[in-house]
Amino acid sequence: MNFGKLDRLVMLQQPQPDPADSFGGPGQQLVYADVAEVWAEQKPGAGSEVLQGDQLTAVQVSTWLIRYDAEVQPTWQLVYEGAVYAITGVQEIGRRTGLTLTTYRRG
Repeated sequence: MNFGKLDRLVMLQQPQPDPADSFGGPGQQLVYADVAEVWAEQKPGAGSEVLQGDQLTAVQVSTWLIRYDAEVQPTWQLVYEGAVYAITGVQEIGRRTGLTLTTYRRG
């Protein structure tokens, strides 16, 4: 892994427990909290279209390379320049050298 190619500053966020609604029950909207700001290399992938709820939606797949962090989970999300990427896969590179994050962005 060439750490010199980590040229994009991204924010990693993890989901938080739903805040209670006005009736004391669990909230309906998923809330994310900032965990770490890290340097990453983006490798854009192919775009596609998927059918979600009777609506055709464009999806952009990307992979991101970051330094190894044992805490990163596929339930997290990555934010880069205001765009939110849902993390769908986390793979270790080498022996704890780095991580490959597979993400998608709806748009």
